[in-house]
Amino acid sequence: MPVSARIPAKENAKSAAPASTFPTPVLKRRAQAAPQFLVAISDASPYETHSYKFPWTADEQQQLTSAAEKQALAEMTAYAAKSSRTIVPGSFAPGVQAFDLYGDNNPEMVVTAKCALRKKLAPAKTTPLNAYITYVVGQEPSGDYSKLFSDITDDDHMDINGRLELVDAVDADGDGRAELLFRRVGVTTQSFELYRAGRDQLWKLFNGAEIQKN
Repeated sequence: MPVSARIPAKENAKSAAPASTFPTPVLKRRAQAAPQFLVAISDASPYETHSYKFPWTADEQQQLTSAAEKQALAEMTAYAAKSSRTIVPGSFAPGVQAFDLYGDNNPEMVVTAKCALRKKLAPAKTTPLNAYITYVVGQEPSGDYSKLFSDITDDDHMDINGRLELVDAVDADGDGRAELLFRRVGVTTQSFELYRAGRDQLWKLFNGAEIQKN
């Protein structure tokens, strides 16, 4: 009986293909960006709108920023001293925005800053306390600088007095003069506050109800 030759079956094309040498891609989740708040006004009567940013030159920016930051730093230093604390060197990080709220070429500057406070004589490794300041200063026609407003809090008091963040300058009543809109951020809540700048202080015009943060 003749012996028939065995013919090998064809290998599966998929299994015969060489294994991929490319690494499996790893998907990274994007960091969640902080929400940006924009101001919108609803008015039945149209009116002219324009920016209330103060149009400073480079020299004016340096001079005004330095003066505003110096006052805000002194305010924070006094706040720290009340609880026998000092500002950790190099931790005071201010930001300054300048506005011309009345269109009189006299700027109102808003300083917002965060810094770390440490108990006096405490070891260097002691965990500092984060503190926050919102400070408003105006320049008078004489060139002098006048404190208009100061609001300070820290991480230990955020449930009582949240930190105040500047949203923008906005003409809330359409009279051609701008007010300052802030957002107060607590531990779990937030609210909005509207202020008008006077000659020597800010006047609160509106204090919104607290709402839960997302």
